[in-house]
Amino acid sequence: MNLFCEGSVSTELDSGKFGIELTTDYPWGEVVRIKINEAAETSVLAARIPGWCKKYSVRLDGADAEYELKKGYVYFTGLKAGQVLELIFNMPVAVLEANPRIREDIGKVTVKRGPVVYCLEEADNGNDLHRIYLPKEAGFVSEFDAGLFEGAVVIRSSGKKLKQDDWCPDDLYREAADYGFEDVSLKWIPYYLWANRGEGEMTVWVNKGYNV
Repeated sequence: MNLFCEGSVSTELDSGKFGIELTTDYPWGEVVRIKINEAAETSVLAARIPGWCKKYSVRLDGADAEYELKKGYVYFTGLKAGQVLELIFNMPVAVLEANPRIREDIGKVTVKRGPVVYCLEEADNGNDLHRIYLPKEAGFVSEFDAGLFEGAVVIRSSGKKLKQDDWCPDDLYREAADYGFEDVSLKWIPYYLWANRGEGEMTVWVNKGYNV
């Protein structure tokens, strides 16, 4: 099993009949439930542990399940009809940075939750997104927004925005001075949803603001 989307399957294997029903709201929710509808005594079920997942747990009928981990898959044997497996993938918000070889992204970070990469859009965060800095203690909060298209988890965090009101609009340069920042509230949406709410700025990478 590689893809975690709702559905059911019933098939005939060399070991006999095998059927499962999968329910989940992955990638927003952390739990994937697999109900065993048919299983021969020698049936083996293998489920992939995504590469992004650093912590997970597995339950069988509500109790810790026994399994064998091989090459990124958890293997189950001895399953019986009526049993329910639960894969629980821990999905904290992660801050990513790019390899310094990527010149355009050096000194910048982005955020990811589970398998989903996020971005900032002007529709939520105003213009001049290039002036946004993400502080070290950004205080991420994940919430499901049912009104965002067909529903998606959005991430809210604090941020800093470089002030520009002390610059003369006609000056391209000045002697170096300490930066001034204003506090802003940021709303991150899944990257795949951008460019659906009219024209505006978008950025995936923001300035790493661990010292602001």
